Amino acid sequence: MSWFDVRLFAGLYSAVTAAVVAVGLGYFFVWSYLGLRLLKQTRGEPFPDGESTSSDGWHVFVLVPCLNEERVIGATVRSLATTGARRVLVIDDASDDATGLIAAQAGGAHVQVVRRELPDARRGKGPALNHGLAVVRADVARHELDPDRVIVCVMDADGRLSADALSHVLPLFDDPRVGGAQVAVQIRRNGRLITRMQDFEFWGLSAVSQFGRRSSSTVSLGGNGQFTRLSALLSLSEEPWGRCMTEDLELALDLLQAGWRLDTTPRAWVTQQAVDRYGPLIRQRARWFQGHMSCVRHLPGIWRSRKLDALAVLELTLYLGVPWVLVLPWSLMFHVGIVQSLLAYDREGLSLLGSDGGVRVVAGIVLYLISFGPILTAGYLYYKRCFGTASHIGFVKSVTLAHLLILWNYVAYFACWLALLRLTRRRQVWDKTARSVELPASRTRPALAAAESSSKMSQEVAGK
Repeated sequence: MSWFDVRLFAGLYSAVTAAVVAVGLGYFFVWSYLGLRLLKQTRGEPFPDGESTSSDGWHVFVLVPCLNEERVIGATVRSLATTGARRVLVIDDASDDATGLIAAQAGGAHVQVVRRELPDARRGKGPALNHGLAVVRADVARHELDPDRVIVCVMDADGRLSADALSHVLPLFDDPRVGGAQVAVQIRRNGRLITRMQDFEFWGLSAVSQFGRRSSSTVSLGGNGQFTRLSALLSLSEEPWGRCMTEDLELALDLLQAGWRLDTTPRAWVTQQAVDRYGPLIRQRARWFQGHMSCVRHLPGIWRSRKLDALAVLELTLYLGVPWVLVLPWSLMFHVGIVQSLLAYDREGLSLLGSDGGVRVVAGIVLYLISFGPILTAGYLYYKRCFGTASHIGFVKSVTLAHLLILWNYVAYFACWLALLRLTRRRQVWDKTARSVELPASRTRPALAAAESSSKMSQEVAGK
């Protein structure tokens, strides 16, 4: 390779790196700022004039797709039965354990267990949700309900809505243009670092950026705490959820292209369990990345759509490009940058920061602030998101945790490359998220043994 070729390659690499950094930081800072502004406007303030705080006139159906969820489904059903929903539908997707039995025993008159059998069952979350939606449609038709006033809520088997969540979510649908809404996710922690970092992601970074995306009405729908207007779903199809590995994201894109708006509120949220081991966590994220990456096929339709304004198109383009344009390239460039820095330090040492001791200190601080600016911002976002809540932590601790994101990013790096490998091999691996039994802190070891014994008896009953 000639000297000219080396210089050309180095210049091209620098240009690509600068572009990746500029796009990533621009997207992060702009939507984080917009999200913080919304959080500041709503925290501690009364409802805007005319905003309803009751569910009068609305009919809420909750869909809970389940596959072998006996460890968590009982507590979830009991919690959902108190939300004021018209009906809670537990869709048992041919579980081998006592999921259906526990759900039926835990629920009251407003809880219905719908059993799916093989070979139709276990074909993904989308088909299970479509099955539950058919039951909802039949109930709506039987009681002659207005589909515009019917809201379908999707919950995971370990999901718990915050108190009075419906009274905060339903007013969003007073705007007839709103077809869906998503509430923020908070992780129920057990004191371990792996669970705290997942809460940092969900409750801090993802939640705040979602609040920012409210400005473009392109809030992304998730699989837990998802609310959609029945008429919006039916405007797509009688089976609106597809077989994509991220059926929630695909539904959001379909709704946006059909002209519906997607919204959120900081006043309601959903809690869920964390994944407490790194192997299953990476497999879970790989499934998410694979679905996210496959949804890039929606971009041509988004660019052609006349129902999306320029801001919405820009935001969706950036969001769908995150794995391709940011995560995969940066997973390589980050390490190249480390090697370059080490080589430069080996050649120049501290002379890179100047010759005077005071100048070196100031230069070092400036270099640190520039290099770790996004990290420090992430810590501030988490601190502000948690401020005044049960999960509140101090600013110093939040910023300290933020520095661990440098290592935590390896979860995304490994997961994204695994997703790319699966895409090239055209493999769809439906790794199910593992659950753990949750007990109040006051429970003793004998109580735990009793719970385990009860679980074994449930399995035996289900097998008979």
